[in-house]
Amino acid sequence: VERRGRVLGCGAMRPKGRGRFEIMRMYLSPELRGRGLGRRMLARLERRAQKAGAKSLVLDTAVQLKDAQALYRRFGYELIEQVRGDCCPLLFRKRLTVPGSTSRRRARARKP
Repeated sequence: VERRGRVLGCGAMRPKGRGRFEIMRMYLSPELRGRGLGRRMLARLERRAQKAGAKSLVLDTAVQLKDAQALYRRFGYELIEQVRGDCCPLLFRKRLTVPGSTSRRRARARKP
């Protein structure tokens, strides 16, 4: 997101191998926060990763960014690691469901 030559928001993802993708560089300027744009950005990144074959997503954030941590938890991310001395020491992970997976087929088959 850019306005008048100034970056107001961004987000990216990259494959990390074996079905794992990393969401990175998520940022919204303070003037845009609280409008649901972070939720929409994260949802879009997740959809793109899933279409590219992601089975799980990881992302990191700083301890001070409580709103970001709350957003990630609302989206189903779990804290899996806390690293000392890093600028972004909290590592979160989310496992994605694969469309048409066997668990979904079994659940449908059990219904009368």
